[in-house]
Amino acid sequence: MTITLKNFGPIKELTMDLTKNLHLLYGESSVGKSYAAYCVYLLLHELRKLLWEGSFQMLAIDDIVESLFTQLLGMEREQGKEEVDISGNIAGLLYLGLGDIIGDRLHPVFRSTFGSSLEQLDNQFTGKHFSLTLATTVFQAEFALDNKRKIFILSNFTMLVPLIAKYDSQAGNGGTCGFDEQGRCVAKSQKSFASILRTFTVGYVHATLQHICSQIYFLPASHLGLYQMHTSFSPIIAELAGQRFGLQSKLQLPSLTALDSDYIQQLAQIQIHEVTSPLTDLAERIEREVVKGSVQFEAQTKRIIFQPKDTKIWQEISHVSSMVAALAPFVLFLKYILTSHETAHYRTLSESALFQEKMRFAESAIMLIFEEPEAHLHPTAQVKLMEILAELTKYNVRVMLTSHSNYMFNKLGNMVLGGEIDETTIQTHHLVMTDEGSIDAGDMKLTKDEITDENFAEVSEQLYDERVRLYDKLNAEVMHEFEN
Repeated sequence: MTITLKNFGPIKELTMDLTKNLHLLYGESSVGKSYAAYCVYLLLHELRKLLWEGSFQMLAIDDIVESLFTQLLGMEREQGKEEVDISGNIAGLLYLGLGDIIGDRLHPVFRSTFGSSLEQLDNQFTGKHFSLTLATTVFQAEFALDNKRKIFILSNFTMLVPLIAKYDSQAGNGGTCGFDEQGRCVAKSQKSFASILRTFTVGYVHATLQHICSQIYFLPASHLGLYQMHTSFSPIIAELAGQRFGLQSKLQLPSLTALDSDYIQQLAQIQIHEVTSPLTDLAERIEREVVKGSVQFEAQTKRIIFQPKDTKIWQEISHVSSMVAALAPFVLFLKYILTSHETAHYRTLSESALFQEKMRFAESAIMLIFEEPEAHLHPTAQVKLMEILAELTKYNVRVMLTSHSNYMFNKLGNMVLGGEIDETTIQTHHLVMTDEGSIDAGDMKLTKDEITDENFAEVSEQLYDERVRLYDKLNAEVMHEFEN
């Protein structure tokens, strides 16, 4: 599965292969790294919710589907054929049946994240309209702004393989739908096609998303400040709520983006448990090797607290070093949130696992999007964190990072060279600005044969050249004084 952004804010075009286990988004500021990460989260998170809630319904157009396909198949049968290719018809029907349903879910979260007027997301340089495309080997779904109604919808759906309606006298009223030996998607029935096509289409999208991630989480760059704001102001908000009828003036509380709101909610709803898994082991490694202490969550007060190593003192997270405070929420995610998933015990899979276990493992992947994880960290801590994030991908967790850290990039390169991580599971994106918006330059590769560092090398070279010029200048001044 891939997600392609076109003319999206500062981005001209960017394609991300979500089947990769580790994504690194690099580039200078304001080139669209966060835009890309936000889009991945919002699309996957909201589409998952629609599917899991059973909200993908097309019952309103079943009669239209049935009438059209029956008519088309009838025309083919008159010519002695028992099947008809309906690939070209399904796009318009799915748009009619799903466009507004998806828009009702996607539009509010995109608006809360990117601004009330989504027209502002059109290409900042060319003015071209933005679009997001979700593609698999079977279908391609495009999402865009309905320019007339100004809402974000499913604007197009295309089958990438033939979709066939086939009369089968042995199929029964229920019928079946699946792939044949030619790779075609074939719906077989002697009576009704609408329900089996709907079931298959929704089921395939469900299975595809489930394979990419059964759960998705986002750690925003402002994760520490957001949490501190929540814990600091929640008593005030509670008090104001209790006194709301006695207030003389209306108070307007600032709104949060969908990502920030989800993040705060996930921390606030932490359930303390004693589950032990490779993820909790990695959390303990961060505590032991990086922050040098224990990070805990107080369920009653909803506070994060920290106990430095070899002390009996517990400190509120607002009173510790910025490095500890920056990593504390990530530690809690590993300890309690990622491990609370019902398939947490499938974070590792033995070679002797049964087929059912392997299938369940394949459907239990978690995606964690981490925005600028190196913030407030010393280079030594950045290197250790990269080790742990790469290790995380071995336990069915896909990781996407936006970063400016040369240390983290080079550490990952060393891990590839050392055979500690498979280079084919990594995708790097180096966003560079052009006159028409940013594109993936494709010039930061991590393979055993080549490690290119185009994002940082130029700055390092400039600093080196500057130092050489300063030394030359100082030497010239010394020689001038000596000669005089």
